[in-house]
Amino acid sequence: ALTWILLAQPRRTALRNLRLGFPEKDEAWVRRTARETYRQLGSSLGEMLQLPRFNKAWVARNVRFVGMEPLEACLAQGRGVIALGSHFGNWELQGGAWALRGYPTAVVAFPQSNRLVDELILKNRESTGMKVIYTGHHGTAQLLQHLKRGGVAGILADQNAGKDGLRLPFFGRDCSVAKAPAVLARKTGAALIPGFLVREKDGTFTNYALPEIPIAQTGDVERDIVETTKAWLKVQEDF
Repeated sequence: ALTWILLAQPRRTALRNLRLGFPEKDEAWVRRTARETYRQLGSSLGEMLQLPRFNKAWVARNVRFVGMEPLEACLAQGRGVIALGSHFGNWELQGGAWALRGYPTAVVAFPQSNRLVDELILKNRESTGMKVIYTGHHGTAQLLQHLKRGGVAGILADQNAGKDGLRLPFFGRDCSVAKAPAVLARKTGAALIPGFLVREKDGTFTNYALPEIPIAQTGDVERDIVETTKAWLKVQEDF
C-alpha cells in the first residue's frame, strides 16, 4: 500500500497500461487490479528475501505443480528446456521451487548496479539450488552449455527488448519483444515451455507449465523466429 502511494510514476504507468490492455473494463476494475498488483509485488519481495528458509518439504506442502509431464519427458530424454516466464505471480519463487523439486534449473538475470544488493539477490537465489547465469557473452556460452546438457533455463521474456527486439503486437500495441528464446530454441533444440507461478487465496501457490510452443520450421529463419515469438505473446495474453 505504501509503494502505491509513494511511487507516483510507476502507478500512472500501471494504470495507463491496464486501460490500454483492457479497454472493456471500467475504471474501478483498473484501479482495483493495479492496487492488487502492488500488494502481490510486496508479498513477492518478502518471499524473495526469505528464499534461504525454503526447502523441499516447504515446496511439497505449499506448491501444487500442474502440467509438468512434457517438461519431465524432455528432461528424461536429455533434452534441454527453456522455461519461458513473465513478471507475473512470484517469478522469483518459481525458479527456486523448480530447483527444490529436483529440476536442474538455471535462471538468466541482469546483474544489479549496486554490488551489495546484487550479492544478496544472488545468494538468495542460489540458496535453493538453482544457478544464476548473468547476461553477456560469457553468460551466453554458459546458457548454451546448460541447455545442451539437458537443463532447464528460466528466462523472463516479457520486458522491453529495445532496438534489438522484434516489433510485434501485444495487447493491441506494437512492442519491442525479445527474440532470444526462439533463437536459442532453434540453435539448441530445447523445448519452449511457458510457466507461471500463481498465488492462491489460501497463501499456497500453483505452478502451471503450459504446452510446449512449437518452433516454426518454414526454411525462413527470420520468419520462424517471428512466428515462434508471436505464439509466446499469445500465450501470455491468454494466461
